[in-house]
Amino acid sequence: MESIVELEKKIEQNKTERVENKTIELEKRVIGFDTINIFPKDTIINSWNLAFKQINESDFKAQIRKQVTTLFEQDNTSEFLIKIDSCYYLTLNSKEKDTLCNFDDGEYHEKYSLIGFSKKTNTLIFDWENWEEAHPILINLNENKHWILCPEYEISPDQSWVTTFSNYIDNPIYEENELFLYELTKNSVNEIYRFSNENYGVFAVRWTDTNTIIIELKKVDFESFKATESYFFKLTKTLYNNGYK
Repeated sequence: MESIVELEKKIEQNKTERVENKTIELEKRVIGFDTINIFPKDTIINSWNLAFKQINESDFKAQIRKQVTTLFEQDNTSEFLIKIDSCYYLTLNSKEKDTLCNFDDGEYHEKYSLIGFSKKTNTLIFDWENWEEAHPILINLNENKHWILCPEYEISPDQSWVTTFSNYIDNPIYEENELFLYELTKNSVNEIYRFSNENYGVFAVRWTDTNTIIIELKKVDFESFKATESYFFKLTKTLYNNGYK
């Protein structure tokens, strides 16, 4: 038999749960949607303030009409990049060499395609693929490094930022629900923020202006291999306290 103390604890726990449930229901009535605490409301990373705000579906649809689709400029790359036969030969600003070659022996293949170059940030973007996967690659001319992006990406209107994302439903081979935010400068690619969650994936990200992106998040059901329960967010970035970037 349960002791009186244990019964009192259960009664108190039930009361607390009822209060919490009522609070959630009241909040839902006031703001019109279920809330989810999955992103930090306010965080400062590398002199940038990132403010996440949950919005409703109507606001998301209104904002998505303002989306700005941006591509890298097709600036001249002949000074540092040449293509001979199936290979790209890249000379970095440090004079180091990098080679990106297509390959196909009938059993395995790799293929590289130049998408564009931004002179503003010294950054190249390539598409890379093999028989199993495909994703973009960023290369800054001042870094001897390949930044592998998720299958989906969006470039900010000023070409100084890239957000990239994947989810387990649309990109099952990656087996990751992820979101990254990268800052592009003349000297480097900087990872500013990374989101990863087992149960919730990012299904859409759009820039609405230079400092704002909107995000659609969905709960992932691994058993049925379906996405349910959409949640919508707005992320605003500002330079923190006018600090040095």
